[in-house]
Amino acid sequence: MKKEILPLLLAATVGSLLSAGCIYSHHEAVATVPETYPTPTGRVIVYETPPPPRHEAVRSPRDMGNNQTWIAGYWSFADSHWVWVPGHVDVKPTPTSVWVAGHWDRNPDGEGWIWTPGHWE
Repeated sequence: MKKEILPLLLAATVGSLLSAGCIYSHHEAVATVPETYPTPTGRVIVYETPPPPRHEAVRSPRDMGNNQTWIAGYWSFADSHWVWVPGHVDVKPTPTSVWVAGHWDRNPDGEGWIWTPGHWE
């Protein structure tokens, strides 16, 4: 009897681990901003002109709830090259919150570009 139960327990354990792995992978696939894209924070200075923003298909406001808004994508700089961070829908922290987009500005000293991160106001 014990020999018959052991394979069943083993199969159930392996099945549950595989199911958990699939659910975890699905959860990562729907993350707002993929972890593989660097997000510049703080004072980032780049000496190469940022590319123009990419055109993105923006979700219609009809498809979003009243507490959601579109956060446009932006260019980040990592490993000596520009990387596009795609836009996404985000939930407003409060009903009256407004997203101020991150942007690259010319460095006042005339050398390079400075990143200002996006934030909620």
